[in-house]
Amino acid sequence: GGSSWVNRVDVYLAAPRFVVPWALLGERAEGALQSTMVNKYRGHAVITRKSNLCGLLRGYPRHPASFVLYPSAMYQTAPEGEGRIQADKRRALAAKDLVERTRLRAEASGHFIVKDAQGAKGANITLCASVQEAENEVDSGRHSTAVVVQTYIREPWLLPGGRKFDMRVWVLLAPGYRVFVHRKGVCRTSSSPYDASNLRDTNCHITNHCIQEQAPNFGKFEEGNELFFDAFEPVLAGAGISFETVVLSQIHSIVAHVAEAAAETIGVAESLKAGGGCFQLTGWDFLMDAETNVHLLEVNGSPAIAEKLREEIVQDMIHILFPVDQEVGDTIGGYTKVLPR
Repeated sequence: GGSSWVNRVDVYLAAPRFVVPWALLGERAEGALQSTMVNKYRGHAVITRKSNLCGLLRGYPRHPASFVLYPSAMYQTAPEGEGRIQADKRRALAAKDLVERTRLRAEASGHFIVKDAQGAKGANITLCASVQEAENEVDSGRHSTAVVVQTYIREPWLLPGGRKFDMRVWVLLAPGYRVFVHRKGVCRTSSSPYDASNLRDTNCHITNHCIQEQAPNFGKFEEGNELFFDAFEPVLAGAGISFETVVLSQIHSIVAHVAEAAAETIGVAESLKAGGGCFQLTGWDFLMDAETNVHLLEVNGSPAIAEKLREEIVQDMIHILFPVDQEVGDTIGGYTKVLPR
């Protein structure tokens, strides 16, 4: 089903794409003896929807420059029987798209990754070698909604053997808009050596599991193409890089910055009347470049959890949500609080 109640009215669990009945929750919480808690933040889409994150982080150096374009087919031709309101919306979309395309042409160059703004699981992702090629992809007919054109980081830090990876980190948005980062994460690795000159070889560029599972070398280097942080640390140490002070510290700083930028939209929307509040476990994807600068790529609002880490991440989350002691410190299990600072 879409949702369930646990311990009567204590916790409301909504499935990933289920629309939470906020008004109903507020009414039930108001008359309840105990508070109500729901596993969604009402304004989470400001960071979990790619197009919204682009707007929120425009100009932020730790998020690749991104532009939200619309396929021209969405606004160029008026459908039969179009009314005035629909025509106004179509013209407004055309104007919005023109602004973004103008900005893209003026501000960006190099290679780009083009992906649906609401896409998931690596679907419909294309690498492009120029602005014109990126615009052509947006208008190719393969996209039917907003499209994110993001500057591609051409020089990533590579694993031994020259393979690319990204990092999935789990971040808990706890009641009261307290933000915790879990130390246990995973590098999602590619199945073949990185080749910046060959943008058609998705196996060496896109590390999403749904892409890599189709690669002939999937699982050859790491089981399931997953390199967990406890095994990643010695790889970094061999290159003279500290995981704690170089990588994890940057992740904490980026999460705190983004969460602060989104606070007005997300935090204020936490409005359950009886005080239980909202919580949400999110998945943040990062990439480290050749100079060891960490960049945020996107945020997933309903992330899968690696099976090896699932029990620990969930148990630590429960200790934050339902603490034995009244006060929850800055570190609970593998979680470290990064906001409030």
